[in-house]
Amino acid sequence: TNTTKHGPYNERKYEKYWGAFYLNRAGHSQREIAGLVELPSSTVNSIIARINKTDSPLPRVSSGAPMKVDERDMRHLRSIVTKNLFLSFDAVKHELEKLGVNVCRATVIEYLRSMGFNSYYAKKKPTLTVQHKKRRLEWAQKHVNWTTDQWASVIWSDESRYEIEGHRGGLRVIRQQGQAYKEELTVPTKKFGKGSYILSDTSRSWPWLLDLQAKEDRTVHFQEDGATCHTSAATRAWKTRHMTNGFESWPAQSPDLNPIEHLRWALELRIESRRHTVQNAAQLKALLLEAWNEIRHDLFMRLVDSMKDRCQAVIDAKGGPTR
Repeated sequence: TNTTKHGPYNERKYEKYWGAFYLNRAGHSQREIAGLVELPSSTVNSIIARINKTDSPLPRVSSGAPMKVDERDMRHLRSIVTKNLFLSFDAVKHELEKLGVNVCRATVIEYLRSMGFNSYYAKKKPTLTVQHKKRRLEWAQKHVNWTTDQWASVIWSDESRYEIEGHRGGLRVIRQQGQAYKEELTVPTKKFGKGSYILSDTSRSWPWLLDLQAKEDRTVHFQEDGATCHTSAATRAWKTRHMTNGFESWPAQSPDLNPIEHLRWALELRIESRRHTVQNAAQLKALLLEAWNEIRHDLFMRLVDSMKDRCQAVIDAKGGPTR
């Protein structure tokens, strides 16, 4: 019988396994992955081997002892979780009870895992309108043949939110492995939330940007989203005076085109094991800066080199989401 415990520790372990999975897909070496997810190299090696064999970093659930319910009950269970995608395990148990099947929560979990189902945080996908897709496709087609030197002249920007107690929250979905990005199993995101604000003092970046540009002796492209404060006439005039170009039409809802998203994930992995030492925002900031300085320079170069593939993926998806 599968004796894997269901709880915060096991969930954190699985998060690290999935982190290793995506880092491997992004082209990181085994040594780099071991450092980022803080797992022994031997464990990372096993995870990568499992990925190559099963397309998943998670171990298969053993067949275990004979089932306590019949095939008809199993069909009911499968029907419940496929028709009600965002139910909790407790809710699934309650639905079974309505059908006269009385089993404990742990048994529900065991049966679902035997069918390949598990509970995951639902992946988030940007809500893309027809116009969004059109602009994404046009942008990707225009930039897919940029050279590495051209991409190296781009300064990428983004706003990320980091929390003292971590950010594991979100809607959960019961699904099978390999279905993370099926549209009906994802949560659509919107440009503006309902009650959460992230403040960013980008004015502090401009002196650094001007100093960098003077040293490089060339015009740089500064990527930023289409927020009103970024596109006003005064802002555009300031950038023109200081030889700072922006992309003429950065497509909205396009985190998959911004390589800085990958760095956000790398930072989360690096601070996870040390987050328990953080008591306030100042300590969190210091921890993030420390983690940032630990990131190897070759990761930045690989992300620059990934831009052609990112553009091509958007073209292949006809402007739709690529992950």
